[in-house]
Amino acid sequence: MRNISILLIAALSFGAIAAEGSRPPAGDAKRQDSQSAMKKHVLDHIDAKIRILQSAKACVRAASDIKAMVACHEQERKQTKELKEQARAVIQQRKPPSQPAGER
Repeated sequence: MRNISILLIAALSFGAIAAEGSRPPAGDAKRQDSQSAMKKHVLDHIDAKIRILQSAKACVRAASDIKAMVACHEQERKQTKELKEQARAVIQQRKPPSQPAGER
């Protein structure tokens, strides 16, 4: 999950650096919309991670024994894995379809 966050932040940073001076001013509005959408997506992802951790924290606090704590940890891992898979699916949807090497 940390890797996805790092990749998204790196993509935002690299995109901003690469975009400086390389695009005409007419595209500023479109680029701004794209950056705003990416920023919203990253913040939503971070909020989801925080909710998972808060839920796990409450579960552990309420746990009466080790078995209950193990169940809390398993639930947190399951939710984290699902969030990671959702993030990957979103990234894959945004990628342009790849072409075979012979068609390039």
